[in-house]
This record gives sequence, structure tokens and C-alpha cells, in this order.
Amino acid sequence: MGTQLDFIFWKILRSLVVEHNYRLINISGDHSEVWLEPFRNKYFQLVRFVRKDIDWGNWISQDIEHTAHIFETIRKQSMRRDLNILNIYVTTFPPVDDWEFRIKEPFAHGKTVVKTMLLDQEHIMEKTGDLEDALSASLKKLDYAAEESNFESVERIKEEIFSYIKRQERLERSFFENGRPFFTYVFLTAQIVMFFLLEWYGGSTNSDTLIKFGAKYNPAIYDGEWWRFFSPILLHIGFLHLIMNSLALYYIGMTVEKMYGSIRFLLIYLFAGFTGSLASFAFSPFLSAGASGAIFGLFGALLFLGVLNPKLFFRTIGPNILIVVLINLMLGWAIPNVDNAGHIGGLIGGFLAAFVLQIPRMSKFFTRAVGIILSIIFVFGLGYYGYEIAPKRNSEMALARAQALIENNEFQKASEVLSEAKELDDAKVEIIYLLAYTEYRLNNVASSIEYLNNVLEKDPTFHQAYYVLSLIYAEQNDVVKAQEAIDKALKLDPGKAEYQQLKQQLDNL
Repeated sequence: MGTQLDFIFWKILRSLVVEHNYRLINISGDHSEVWLEPFRNKYFQLVRFVRKDIDWGNWISQDIEHTAHIFETIRKQSMRRDLNILNIYVTTFPPVDDWEFRIKEPFAHGKTVVKTMLLDQEHIMEKTGDLEDALSASLKKLDYAAEESNFESVERIKEEIFSYIKRQERLERSFFENGRPFFTYVFLTAQIVMFFLLEWYGGSTNSDTLIKFGAKYNPAIYDGEWWRFFSPILLHIGFLHLIMNSLALYYIGMTVEKMYGSIRFLLIYLFAGFTGSLASFAFSPFLSAGASGAIFGLFGALLFLGVLNPKLFFRTIGPNILIVVLINLMLGWAIPNVDNAGHIGGLIGGFLAAFVLQIPRMSKFFTRAVGIILSIIFVFGLGYYGYEIAPKRNSEMALARAQALIENNEFQKASEVLSEAKELDDAKVEIIYLLAYTEYRLNNVASSIEYLNNVLEKDPTFHQAYYVLSLIYAEQNDVVKAQEAIDKALKLDPGKAEYQQLKQQLDNL
């Protein structure tokens, strides 16, 4: 009798593991107790099977209490909010005394709840429907009479289960063994070399040097230098910045390149670096550089595994990755001058790049198509916001945009940008000054004079405004006003060569 029940017990386990993707968590040395994690179950996070011939109901109560205590400890260690356990006893005969009341209601210990079922050999077929409902798995394909229930058949089923588990473990390991790190070392070497070049040519914290070597600088990007979306990946501001990003690239880059392979890693890293710079351009007017956006993109590529295979993700790298990402984002908000826009842009970009490229041997056409569409929307959305929307909402952005337009002699467009920007709450006096200059270049002299006087009302030390006023008055042959204006400019900045030259010209009239 016992052998037949063992046979049924293991056939149920084989069906759950092989057909319904239940994962074997733990098995006792004598194979009488098995813990399984369901692939999908809205009621239970773990299922415990116990094969034991139970004589007395009191043993059931004691075992349930002991089980709840063990799983409550596990819940606390894993920091889960709650834990629901399905506890199933498979016994040849039910206990000889009263036992039903012991399992009628679930047993709770702390935030762990244990619901118990008892299956005896006589009634196990009758309770198959209840078992299916509890397990969220169909057991209708099981044919307990199709094979001879002897010791050899039980061992054969066990071997099938263990062989399947080994194959799954090899498959899971293969997710992280699709290539050897190559470009990780290439980018590490490149950013270290570039750091020393920056130091040699003026210093990695020098703004002029950073701009010269390709840092993200909005006025230059507005002026058409699109390559600044990529070049900041190799530049770092200060030694600490380099060390932090190099360590992150080494550890995270190795994992991602092994998982995705070198070519996919290269594309993910570059696309994430690009979207990180693009997001920084769209939301931050400040000079920036660094591999942070690209590195956050590597985090995004790892997070994609969480969408593709949540069980594998949370069982392996998931918890650590989520913690690291959250800590870095919180530090970004807490520490001044951290380009969080670039970090988030890189994170999303890396996720989308992984969506398109996908992990080797797990490629799906529909997923790739969705990834391509989302990537296009993301890139064009950021670009449109950065070029068209941001200058209307941020005075620094407006200044950068207007400066690029002025350098390209697009004075009418510059005037339109500045006219909107001067109404912003954070509008700076420089915006009104540039607006005065564009009006001057558009031959709207009266408007230019009005704006310049407005500048001087707000900031009487703004000597550039006196200089432009002097030029305008000189062109109108109003030498007295021109001399008064240039004298005030020189008083504020006596060493300015342009002012001295204009003063001399006016004195010679």
C-alpha cells in the first residue's frame, strides 16, 4: 500500500515541477518532505508536501506549529511582508482519533499563515479537484494506473524530477554565460586615459577643458554639436568621480557583458549613454560629464531580466540590483550637483536597449518590435522636449538656446525664444540683455534701448548694457549720450579693451 501512495506522491510532484514550473526549494534527506515554489499562484508563495503515515491528530497540530515557526523565521530573514504556506500531508490512512478540526482553519504565526490539507490513499482521487484549486495547477493528466507502482517506478520518477531540475539549473546559468568581458575593459581603459588627458590639458574640473573635450554643454548642442550626446561617456569630473564610475563599470559591466554578449553590451552601453546625455540636455542646463548614464543603463538591462523572467531575476541578481539602483537614485536626489536626469535617462535607455536586443536564446519578435517603438518614442520625446519645450520653461535653457541661435545669426528665432523666457518666474537679467541685443540686430532700436534700460533698472552694475547703449547712441549720432554710457561701462569694468577702444573713438569725434 505504501509503495502505491509513494508512487502517487511523486507523480504529483513530477507534474508540478515539470509541467507547471514549480521550483524545488528544499527536500529532506529521506525525501519525505518537499518544499515547492509555485510559478504562479495568487494564494500561496510556498507549498510543503509531507509523505508520512500519521497515526494521531496531535502530531498534526505540533507539526503545523513547528512549520509555521520555521517559515515565520524565513519570512523575517527575507524581509517579506507576509507569507502564505500550503501544507499538504499525504498519508496511507488518516489518524485514528479526531483530526479534522485541527486543519479546518489556517494557522497563523506572526505574518505567516499555514493552510493544511490531508490526503489519504482512499480519498486522494476524490480530493484531486480541491488539490488542483489550491495549487492552481491541473492534475487531470495524471494516470496513477498507467504504470506499475513499485520501488523501481518511484525511483524512476524521482530521477526524472532531479534530471529536469539539473537541466533547468544549467539553462539558468547559461543566461549569465553568453560572452566574455571585452568592451568593459575597453571603456574602463578609455575613461582612465581620457581622465589623464583632461588633467594634462587643464584639469578634469576645469569647465573650459571639459567643454573642449566634449562634455555635455547645452549651448554647443543647440549649435549642432550632436556628438556631445556620446562624448561625455568617457569624461569624468575629478578623481573621485572616475573611481566611483570605474568600480561600478567593472562589476556591473562584467555581469551585463557576460549575460548579453559583447556586441549587445556595446550597443546597450552606447545607447544608454546617449539617452542619459539626452535626458540631461532636456532637463538640466548645467555642464555635465561621466559614464553614470551608461552605467545606469547597465542596471536597466539587468532589470529587463526581471520583466523577462521575474522568478529567475528575484532568485539571483534581482534583490541586490534593486537595492543598488534605489540607493544611487536617492543619493542623486540628496547630494547637490548630481545629474539625476542623466541617471534616469540612462536607466530607461538601457532597459529599452535590452528590450530591443534581448538576451541570447530568448529572442521574441513581438518583444523586439515593442522595444523599438518605445525607444523611438523615448528618444524623440526627449529631443523635442529639450529643443522646443525646455527653453520655454527654464531660463537657463532659454539662454543656451538663444545663444546658439544668435551665433547662427538667427536673430528672429532668438528674439522669439527670449521674449517667452523673460516672462518666466526664474527669468534672469541676462535674458533681457540678450533680447535687447537681438532687437538691436533686427534694427528694432527703440525696443533695444527700452530693454537695455530695463536691464540697468534691475542691475545697475550690468556694464555690458551700457556698452551696447553707447553703440546705439553713437550710431544715432548722439555723442553725448554715447559718451555717458561708455563712461559708466568703463567705471564698472575699466580694463575692458572694447570699452576703451569705443571711448577713444567717441573722444575723437
